[in-house]
Amino acid sequence: MAAFVWPFDPAVYVTSEYGPRDGGAGSFHEGIDLAPAAGTPMPAAGAGIVESNYYHTNFGNLIILFHGTFSGKDLRTLYAHREALSGPSVGSPVAQGQIIGAVGNSGASFGAHLHFETHVSEVGAGIVWNTANDGGYRTAINPREFMALYGEGGGPN
Repeated sequence: MAAFVWPFDPAVYVTSEYGPRDGGAGSFHEGIDLAPAAGTPMPAAGAGIVESNYYHTNFGNLIILFHGTFSGKDLRTLYAHREALSGPSVGSPVAQGQIIGAVGNSGASFGAHLHFETHVSEVGAGIVWNTANDGGYRTAINPREFMALYGEGGGPN
């Protein structure tokens, strides 16, 4: 497995970081928002298999890629607010850099962007959903930490 790469350069395109919103009083933002121009082709951060591709009330046109198991953990990336419900179908293999959609403004969004999440879970556990809080996924880790662990210079090769 090749090391993961950012879909878009975070030094240029970050509009919202991972972590608590509203100074800790609001919900927890479980990804990083990257905002190149609407319609910009959206590449996969790593090779994998399409695990989900559907419309979600909050995330809009959502796609989740399963990247396999590394060091006893399952790795996934999530891409939300895509322009259209298109791209590869569930079960399809995806190459790193393959276009999986375009930057959009679907779902609960206030402007075109990619909401990018990274997930690390126990083998076979999948993405853990928690409806008791804000409905977010509980296997998410900061994409910056994910890239430090599994990205270029720090990840699976």
